[in-house]
Amino acid sequence: MFRNKAWRKDSGHALRTRPQLEALESRVVPSTNTGNAWPHPELVTLSFAPDGTIIAYNSAGKAITNDLNAEFARLGSSAAWQKEVLRAAQVWAQQTNLNFAVLGDSGVPFGQVSGSYQQGDTDIGDIRIGGYGGGASGFLGAAHYPPPVNNYSIAGDIYFNTDQAFHVGSDYDLFTVAAHEIGHALGLGHGAYGSVMSASYPGLETGLSTDDVNGIQAIYGGARDVDRYDANVGANNSFYNATTLTINPTYLRTRVTDVDITTNSDSDYYKFVAPVGSNSSLHLVVQSQGLSLLSPRFWVYNAAQQQMAYYTSYGSYGTKMEVDIPGIVDGATYYIKVAGAEPATAFGTGAYGVSLNLGGSSDLVIVPPTTTTANGSSLHDSGGVYQKGGDVLAPTHHPVHKPAPRTVHRVDGAHIAKPSVHTAAMLKALQHMSARSAADLLDGTL
Repeated sequence: MFRNKAWRKDSGHALRTRPQLEALESRVVPSTNTGNAWPHPELVTLSFAPDGTIIAYNSAGKAITNDLNAEFARLGSSAAWQKEVLRAAQVWAQQTNLNFAVLGDSGVPFGQVSGSYQQGDTDIGDIRIGGYGGGASGFLGAAHYPPPVNNYSIAGDIYFNTDQAFHVGSDYDLFTVAAHEIGHALGLGHGAYGSVMSASYPGLETGLSTDDVNGIQAIYGGARDVDRYDANVGANNSFYNATTLTINPTYLRTRVTDVDITTNSDSDYYKFVAPVGSNSSLHLVVQSQGLSLLSPRFWVYNAAQQQMAYYTSYGSYGTKMEVDIPGIVDGATYYIKVAGAEPATAFGTGAYGVSLNLGGSSDLVIVPPTTTTANGSSLHDSGGVYQKGGDVLAPTHHPVHKPAPRTVHRVDGAHIAKPSVHTAAMLKALQHMSARSAADLLDGTL
């Protein structure tokens, strides 16, 4: 979580243990792995909570509600600012074995046990995104670590301080802040000074540093893996090496799943022979929707490798392209090429699937992976620190707060006290979240 350097010690609550002022953090400390990670990184869902969603209750019992959409309207259309958040997620996925997809959000209060899953709920994203006014001199953003330290729906949730002056392309840059908080929501602690995961706001960043990349790859198994067709000798990256698809001669259809545009230069080639009895057109689906944030494009060629069709989804992230290609002849060979529509951006990579129908009664559906992971048998939330500038001050007391209604009684780190107060009081109110289940507070200034 970001915060301002104007932090000062709160004297209104006795500390349970004496705060310790430690040495200045090293400016070359590499990124830290908190030991937490999503159990199913093949698909981590994101959702933008609707305004009015309850984030917490203050000490007077008044609800603190999400106002992110209304406040961020100053940044442009919702599509414009949400793209910055999605880009902030996708730069991490581009580097390792992660995929993101966007879900609708039911508006259930943050921190609630809204279902039985710590991952894979269909009503809210694994990572929920919201915001509220935390004071113009307070923090910039906050995040909860993923499981197992948070083993129910609060895992990964992110909040922006909507009282801060966010911008797109200048300080405080929304992409930079979002990338930092998403890094925590994926299991990273703080990283080297000047990186996205720096313990101080690093200024406008356009991508990840080497330290950021090393950190996320250490959690999720190294660089992004190629799919099973690219892993074979003679990867399917040309007409010559195209993967052969067999069309079912009875149902006249087939599909390809668990495939991936792994790098910005990757492209996948497929070929098929239209069986006898095919329609004169091919119904073709190329889908990243529910699978990743890939913006795909594709080409269709005849046996002479002459282009018959070209379609792009440029500007759409996690989409389903569904078209009919005329001129199909029984017994003829055809090729399909799939690549990223935005090869210069992180949206040029991601998982996808392909479905072909040459006369079947219905398409073969491309189904997202199953990621449902039950809540822990004993629900808990914990972990995290907050930091100030180059030094670390680690109070351990927890302010009294009123928990939101729930079916299981416990202290919940998502409960943040009253917003729109001066910095010290805001940080005091956030200490519980920081010490138990939020990732950190990150300074707004160097």
